[in-house]
Amino acid sequence: KPVAGVKIVASQVEAIKGYEHFETVTKSDGSFRMDGLFPSSEYVLKPWSEKWSSEAFVRVETVPQGETRILTSLMVIEEAITSDGSGVTDLATGATVFMTPPKALQTFDGIEFVQIPAGSFTMGSPENEAGREADEVQHRVTLSQGFWLGKYEVTQAQWQSVMGSNPSNFKGDDRPVDSVSWDAAQQFISKLNKGASGPYRLPTESEWEYACRVGSTTAYFFGNDEGLLAEYGWYKGNSGNETHAVGRKKPNAWGLYDMHGNVYEWCQDWYGDYPPDGVTDLTGRSSGSNRVLRGGSWNAVPVFCRAAYRFGNTPTTSNYLLGFRVVRAASSR
Repeated sequence: KPVAGVKIVASQVEAIKGYEHFETVTKSDGSFRMDGLFPSSEYVLKPWSEKWSSEAFVRVETVPQGETRILTSLMVIEEAITSDGSGVTDLATGATVFMTPPKALQTFDGIEFVQIPAGSFTMGSPENEAGREADEVQHRVTLSQGFWLGKYEVTQAQWQSVMGSNPSNFKGDDRPVDSVSWDAAQQFISKLNKGASGPYRLPTESEWEYACRVGSTTAYFFGNDEGLLAEYGWYKGNSGNETHAVGRKKPNAWGLYDMHGNVYEWCQDWYGDYPPDGVTDLTGRSSGSNRVLRGGSWNAVPVFCRAAYRFGNTPTTSNYLLGFRVVRAASSR
């Protein structure tokens, strides 16, 4: 059924042009997943778009669970975009098909960024999610403005170029910088902001989870099957007890790498209980003793790599599990 917030605007086809091709994968146990996208409890969806001069066609193939029969519909999409921009709705059936939007990529001050659109999402995890913690209460959050988020975790080469040193335990220019405290990340950002393209900052916790999920509500952005985690991130089961060069695993649908695993990522917020439902531009508590960390690490078991998993540590804490990525405001100079 259509997700909340779907809007259909006639005679606007440009928004759907340029979507990247993707396919789904079926598993022998009867469950389904979309590579790098979202699982479906009812159907496997196999959409793609073709660029035409005046029309965009989207073909949708559905495979009901327990059957091998393919049902195909071919239709013209004028525009049916979900409110967060991550999907289109099949106007014939009402089914929402989540697609990868055209990626807006740009490099600022030597760091590659992905443009993340404004939107709303459900933050936290459902009560029946495996490994769920009590501090993951679900609530709706709206981000009223888009932003640029680092495509990768900040690398050692990038840190070295700004700070003139490398604190990392696991050395390698393309590996994420590790052994970085929240305070040290702020020092990096302060120096980076002396360049021409800022201002930069750490992501808020809500920005981080929104960017990780790309509209999903599952344990990981690719679904609930932790057996697939090795395809998308470095964690205790495949890391060999060390970090790895960024960008070597599959990204999420917005083109962000290592959102599950490699190093835990500092967020701007103080750690604490979530506020009530329906918050706009959530920035966390106004004070506290611990800053938020997200995303899991090379030493984490799968449940600690979930999209909703969160914990806090003091701003001065640094160890070989901790790194970060940076945000650039969409309205930056």
